[in-house]
Order: sequence, then C-alpha cells, then structure tokens
Amino acid sequence: MSHERLVVVGPTPPPVHGVAVMTGEVLEALAQLGCLSGHVDTRDDRPLATIGRLDLINVWLGIKHVAMLWRASGRDGTTTVYLPISQATWGFVRDAALVAVAKLRRKRLILHLHGGHFRGFYEDAGIVMRWLIRVVCRQATEAWALTPSLQDQYAGLVEGNRVKCVGNVVPDLQESDQELPPPTDRFKLLYLSNLLPEKGCFELMAALRSLGTACRGWEVCIAGPATEDVERRLRAEAERLADGGATVHFAGEIHGQEKIRRYLWADLFVYPTYYQLEGQPLVLLEALAAGLAVVSTRHAGIPETVRDGVEGVLVEPRDTDALARALSNMSVDEVSRRRCAAAARERYTAKYSRERLAADLADACEVVPVVVTDVSASQTSTSWGG
Repeated sequence: MSHERLVVVGPTPPPVHGVAVMTGEVLEALAQLGCLSGHVDTRDDRPLATIGRLDLINVWLGIKHVAMLWRASGRDGTTTVYLPISQATWGFVRDAALVAVAKLRRKRLILHLHGGHFRGFYEDAGIVMRWLIRVVCRQATEAWALTPSLQDQYAGLVEGNRVKCVGNVVPDLQESDQELPPPTDRFKLLYLSNLLPEKGCFELMAALRSLGTACRGWEVCIAGPATEDVERRLRAEAERLADGGATVHFAGEIHGQEKIRRYLWADLFVYPTYYQLEGQPLVLLEALAAGLAVVSTRHAGIPETVRDGVEGVLVEPRDTDALARALSNMSVDEVSRRRCAAAARERYTAKYSRERLAADLADACEVVPVVVTDVSASQTSTSWGG
C-alpha cells in the first residue's frame, strides 16, 4: 500500500525545549511507521535566548537549513514536509523560506504550531509581516495545533477543514525501572522546567513565603537550568523561607532516570506558568504520566490538558494568593490529591502516550498505525537544559 513519506524539519536537543523534544518524538514515530524520508535538523546549540534572534549565525543557519531541505525534499518517494511553525518574526521569516522550498518541490505541507501566541503574533505584526503570515498559512495542506482551543490560532488564516488537533506526547514514566521512594510524613512538592521567570518560579517562591509556617515541613524541589542571575535570586528567596517555612533545594539540570526519580518522589507537581509562547507544556504531561496531581495556571492549552478539579487545580496566572491556597489545600487533603493523581494517570494513558502520536501520524500518512515499543522511558525521556 502506498503512503506518504515525510521530511521532518525541526530542532533536536540541545538545548532542550518543547519543540525540540517533540521533533524527536515525531521522528521516532515516523520511523516506526516506515514513513520517514529524512530530517532537516534546525538545531542551534547556543542558549535558548538566541532562538529567533536576528544575528549572523542565525542568518547562516537559515541559509543552511533551506539548502538542506531543498536536497532532502528532492529524494524519491518524498511527498510531504512537516514543519513546526515559529511565533516570532525572524524565526517565521526563516520558516517562510522553508515553506517556499516545499512548494517549489511540489510537496504537501504540514504546519505544526507548538504554542499559544500565534494569533497575538499575527495581530501585533506590521502590514508586510501579516501579508507573509497569510501567504505562508495558505500553503498548508494541514495545520496542526496542540489543543482544540489553540486551533483558533489559525482562524482566518487556514480553512477550518484543514486544521487538526495533534497534541504533545511523552514517554510512560511508570514503565521505568525506578523503585518508588519510601513514604515519609513530609509533603513533597516538585517544580521542574527551564527556569525562566515567566515559567512562574518566582510566583512559587512568593506563594511559599506567604504561607509562612503553614508550609513548615514541606520539601520543595526546584529542578531545571537557570541563568546565574535567576539562580542567585531564587536562592536568596529560599533563604528567606528557612525560618519556619518550607525547605527548598535546587536539583539543577536533570536527565533520564534522575528526572523520573524526582517525579516519582513528589506528592504534587506545581507549574504556575504565564510564559507568552506556552502551548501544552511537556512537564505537565510528564506529571500526568507519573500519576501526579498538578497545580498550574489557566493559560494557553493548559486547561484542556489538566482539568481543574479533575487532574488538579488551576489558578489565574501570577495570582500568588490563589496559588498559595491551592498548594495548602492539596497538602492537607490527601483524599483529593490521590483522586487527582489517579485521574492524571488515566488522562495520560488516554491522551498523551506515544501510541496516540503514532495513530495521528499514521492517519496523516494514510497507513495502518503501529504501536511504538521497545524504547524505554529512561532512554528517551525529556531532560531540561540550555
């Protein structure tokens, strides 16, 4: 049976961020399906702050990636180009050049939006950039978003019958060889992300500070890489909690089994993000996979991923008082916490496993789906760095 063969355009780690991790998942699933024609790796090994910035290195990388796609899309049997689309000006200009290559090669085009700011990006753009965005979006055979509500990011740019929901996936953390840590009387709270201020790490510290002695005995693990300035500020905040409040320790950048161990150690996962480019955070999917109740924010695609009152509790972004109340309530209500944890695991199995991505890609490639197996969570689980 004939089927689509895709050239995947996208970065792989390092540095680690959602698009890079999901590019790896797409590559793995397409390889299992026998539908992978090639990969144009758009990785930039520099820190995350350089992504989408106009500088000589990015100009050179853009030219290089366009040339790579021209060669890769000319291979026999290649029918489709898959491209995660940028939400920033210079990244989008690069993507427009890649789209032009795909159309010159007469290939089908799948655009995948991994964030929730594309509509804002379009509305804030100037006349010329708006025109370019419209032209690029019209070329899409299919346009994918991470959650149903985020499909509206394409409104007026891509016809509704060409817009689909294809969400993120993560490995099954409970399939790892990690042993469950022994139970303790202390309440254990995990925050894991790239430690950008917009990811809510300082809001978490403010909430803990407001709780004062009410969070005495809590163990809080903050994991992920940070700039020197952010780490210094976070450590200063942690010292202010030392007198009668929670105990905070910093795990730094963690990978593989160590990261899985932290998820299995925790009683609750907290992620109070208000990051503008947020879509469907992989750390929340990993928390669901680990069977953890979650406290997060009503932001981007999060309310459709972690349902308020089902898998956890959602608060408004930057509302530290509401965040403190949610953490306090979840710390004392073990029954609700266990109920949310069980629902989290069910949510992961139903919506965010690798098998679901394989089925989505099989549908796009018009082949019979296969189950992605033989890849352990310890080998391919997300790590956070860069």
